[in-house]
Amino acid sequence: MIYFLFLILNTFLFILETLLIYGLYELAMNPEIQDKLAHEIDGIANSDSGLSSYDAVNQNEYLEMFVSEIMRKYTPAARIERY
Repeated sequence: MIYFLFLILNTFLFILETLLIYGLYELAMNPEIQDKLAHEIDGIANSDSGLSSYDAVNQNEYLEMFVSEIMRKYTPAARIERY
């Protein structure tokens, strides 16, 4: 049981690590994406609700697209090659 919980936690941390590393890499290599994300987050942070509510965080459409693209390009899942 403990081993199973450790395995799930380790897998989750690996996925999170992959997302953070490659996300920061893409932001460093593409300043226009960085500017778009900063503009979107600043716009929501300066709104009436700020970033404190769940709904305000879910309004970040470009951030969601960015994370989805990072997970698509740099998938942490192992590839299975067919011969």
